[in-house]
Amino acid sequence: MRFNFLNIGLVSLFLLINSLVNMANAGLITFNEYNNFQWFDNGLVIQNNGFDIKSTSLVNTKGAIASTSNCGPSCPDNGDFYLLGHGAGFEFTTVDNLGFSLLSFDGAEAHNGAEGFFAKRIRVSAVTVGNVTVNQYFDLDWVNDGNGPLNDFQNFTLSNEFTNLKSIRFEGVDGSNNFFSVDNISFSTTDVPEPSTLAIFGLALMGLASRGLKR
Repeated sequence: MRFNFLNIGLVSLFLLINSLVNMANAGLITFNEYNNFQWFDNGLVIQNNGFDIKSTSLVNTKGAIASTSNCGPSCPDNGDFYLLGHGAGFEFTTVDNLGFSLLSFDGAEAHNGAEGFFAKRIRVSAVTVGNVTVNQYFDLDWVNDGNGPLNDFQNFTLSNEFTNLKSIRFEGVDGSNNFFSVDNISFSTTDVPEPSTLAIFGLALMGLASRGLKR
């Protein structure tokens, strides 16, 4: 009976520690805090919700923080500022280098009514913590007022391959200039408890085991 009690205690503590190590936090990257158009010039890197975000372009084409008033003849409208890929993509890495999962995002063309400029699809590429590259493509409708509730931003869901990542990249593809827009990027991260927390539970586990053996 004593050993059964000991086993139950050990298993319970193990499960508790495991749950602490794997606590997941959901987050949403929006660009609501920006109120001015801004190019990603001169290697600009912005930080948002624990991520470093930069443009992938090395030439004149570049990314920008934009809104519905920053392009024509009409623009996607998600109610606030968003990332505009002006012939360039965007790369996201976490500031603390912890792994994360990508869940969903809102995507759109950039210049509605100017088909020669915008992408037909958005490609999302990611590199996992194990250095495996995964890709997924999302078709844009090329029509003003798309399937979403707002003006042509549609919500796209990532496959379960986009877990335990160290970086992601959004790019417009299959168009002449590949302009595209992204906003409301949903992700989750895994919290790692402080070493002191794990040490306390480790000592409790050892104490319980020692007490059971003495009996």
